[in-house]
Amino acid sequence: APLVRTAAERRCHATVLCFGQTGSGKTHTVGHLARHISEHLFGVLGVTAVAFEAFELQGGAKGLLQLGAGHAFSLLQDSKPELTLFEGADGVVHVGGSSGIMDESSKELDPQRCAIARTPEELQAAFKAAEKRRLSLDTKRNK
Repeated sequence: APLVRTAAERRCHATVLCFGQTGSGKTHTVGHLARHISEHLFGVLGVTAVAFEAFELQGGAKGLLQLGAGHAFSLLQDSKPELTLFEGADGVVHVGGSSGIMDESSKELDPQRCAIARTPEELQAAFKAAEKRRLSLDTKRNK
């Protein structure tokens, strides 16, 4: 859990990105990660609150590699507002809020894009709510 520990120690964002072929187990894996991350953050590291952001990328890996080729949508609201993908001055692809912020200069959390969890149960519930909002295609592999 070095990613989780470092993010907690430095009070910074950390992103877990799962991608792969339909039916390869991404949803199953994230479900287990959610439980372990929640328990680790609150139990082992002793954090008192976590800002949780969840989004879904559409357009495949191309969306991350070629800006403009993909789209990101928030999974924290039923309306799933589109978010902005942009390359920061640091050369890293960032996900901007639906408010139109196009750079990373603002360090404040956008309350429309994140949920605050104060217990492991609240964080796991946020993961589950986001999971229910994501697009899931009905394929033979998912049966």
